[in-house]
Formats: sequence, structure tokens, C-alpha cells
Amino acid sequence: GHSALRALDAAKKLEAEHGISTEVIDGRSLVPFDYSTLYQSVKKTGRLIAADTGCRNVGFAGEIVARVVEGALRDLKGAPVRIPLPDLPTPTSRALSNYYYPQPDDIVVAARRLMGRPDGERMEINPGDFLDVPDSSFTGPF
Repeated sequence: GHSALRALDAAKKLEAEHGISTEVIDGRSLVPFDYSTLYQSVKKTGRLIAADTGCRNVGFAGEIVARVVEGALRDLKGAPVRIPLPDLPTPTSRALSNYYYPQPDDIVVAARRLMGRPDGERMEINPGDFLDVPDSSFTGPF
């Protein structure tokens, strides 16, 4: 979905520009969710960034973090990070939505912080951009 496409964009940027290798798990099915793949990835990488288009409060990213803390805490090298939507009403204008939806750079910054590196440059957001659509291949669900 939307977050997986953003995560894939961020993974490409992290590898190409920062030399950071990542694993992206696309949780296409929330119930049942493949927690064994998630635990294997945390064991391998020692880190977790959970990006989700749900709200921070009681969102699925929080459930992912909770499950990893319960099932793979010893494998974590740092605190897990959630990148959800803010707990605010969904904006109805393009200019506001550009600041509402997480962008690949939000994931890049979180990954750099987990690796103990400075944040680095962020993309410039222009009010006229269509940042709530991750790319032309994304056609739903809406």
C-alpha cells in the first residue's frame, strides 16, 4: 500500500545516498499478519521502523512495535520508531495534505537516527505538489 511504496522509495535513497541497507516488509494483510517474517528481520537488522497510514494513537504501527517488544526485544539495538499519520483530522486541501502524509524523507531521517547518524537534508515541500499519491502506479484502494 501507500506506506510500502514510501518505504521502498526511502530504502532506495538510504542505500544509494547513505550506504544503509534495509529490509522492507509490506504488510498487505493485517489479519493474519506474518509476525515470523517481522521477527526474523528484527533479528537480522536489530532495528524497526513501522510506517503506517493509520493514526499514531491505536494505529497498526503501534501494534507492530508492541509485538516486536513482546517477541523480539532482545534483538533490538535501539528503540523502535513509528511513522504514522498525525492524530489530526485528514486535511481536505492539497497544500495541507503535503504536510500530513509521511514522506520517504521521514523514513530516511528515522533510519539515519537509528544508525546514529545526523538527520541530513530533507526534500523541499511545495504546496502545489501531489504528495498524497506516492507514485503513478498507486491507484487505490481509496
